[in-house]
Amino acid sequence: MIADLVEANQDLSLVGDVLSDAHRAGLIASPTKLAQYLEPLARRNQQPSGPKLRNHLYEVAGISHE
Repeated sequence: MIADLVEANQDLSLVGDVLSDAHRAGLIASPTKLAQYLEPLARRNQQPSGPKLRNHLYEVAGISHE
């Protein structure tokens, strides 16, 4: 899971690569749910909220915001 990689302090560029692959494969079922999973990890990743962290990861992954 993407949030597990973020929680494990993986480099966000690597998380972006995984997110990009998952997105291309249609494995991101709910961007809203992803943001909820990222919420408790947002501040330590210099983002104010889960949705902002999700959007940042989308940018890193080269995915347009949904």
